[in-house]
Amino acid sequence: MNNSSKVKLVVLELGPDYYTQIRDRLIAKGIECELVKLDSFCLLYAHTRNEVSRLREILRKEDDEVVVFLPFTTELFLEEPDLTIMFSGYKSGYNPERVKIIPYVWQPPQPSMPELQELKWTKKPDLSVGFLGRSHDNRKIVKLAGYLPDYFKQQILKGRHLKYLYKSRYKKISNLLAWMPCLARMEAVRKLETTSLKTDIVKHTYTASAEEHKNYQNHMLRNSYILCPRGYENFSFRFYETLAYGRVPVLIDTDTVLPPNVNWDELCVRVPYEKMNDLENIIRNDYETKTEREFLERQEKAIKVMKELKQMSWLEDIVEEIAKAANYKSNSDLLKVLSSPHR
Repeated sequence: MNNSSKVKLVVLELGPDYYTQIRDRLIAKGIECELVKLDSFCLLYAHTRNEVSRLREILRKEDDEVVVFLPFTTELFLEEPDLTIMFSGYKSGYNPERVKIIPYVWQPPQPSMPELQELKWTKKPDLSVGFLGRSHDNRKIVKLAGYLPDYFKQQILKGRHLKYLYKSRYKKISNLLAWMPCLARMEAVRKLETTSLKTDIVKHTYTASAEEHKNYQNHMLRNSYILCPRGYENFSFRFYETLAYGRVPVLIDTDTVLPPNVNWDELCVRVPYEKMNDLENIIRNDYETKTEREFLERQEKAIKVMKELKQMSWLEDIVEEIAKAANYKSNSDLLKVLSSPHR
């Protein structure tokens, strides 16, 4: 090992194992790296004030230590780590010097993706908008959030509720707070149901069975647009899956931060939450103004982008930044390196 600072990776072990790749790549660069797994810390979102306080203690760094936090989908934007690697973020409070937004590129294990020729259109498809999954319209706290004045909805959808979630003494209260942002999904699905568009809406609870995976795959194949609203975190697994299938994601933009270095607006239809009433017009306008050639080219580009993202070159960029930070001793130098843009 060289005389660089030690890197401590603190991981909420709830999802795909990309953190081992980070550790192994850092070690290959001669950097000492400790992996701290917190698989019993919390289940996604229902954490209490005491649990967050214990986590903060773990995240506090010692001298000559770089702390990197990987909370999977749990929205824990804390001050202690030098760098947090997240799937979601909020534009109004986003600090790219301290938070890196990464794509979700891990597909469900079954069934395997269809062959490329099955995915690709040979002509401009019919306009059909799909949604398959939980709409949360039967969850009481989500329904209650739907009755709030617009100002309070906007505050929730910009993550302002998180500071109260971090301070909650009781899991039941933090659980309720965490589900409130699902109001955006409930409202988006309801709005889609009222349009004159051809729609394919299947509401159900996801159990990850082989049959459900197959139904999801067929749903993707028979629709040209897929509604992709957020859940309790400010991103959508469905957004990346839709692109992988070469379909057009309809992103309900709730102050959303997407990963860098991709022109996402070339690949998706973005509907700002405050323009939800224009959902039908925005989708229809996109469809009607795209020529057949433009439609097919967008599909080609979406499939290509997801193929490239799955190669995870973006992970190496992040590893390089962490490695550079580990070679600096002072905190001021550390922050200077972490603020450098992706190459």
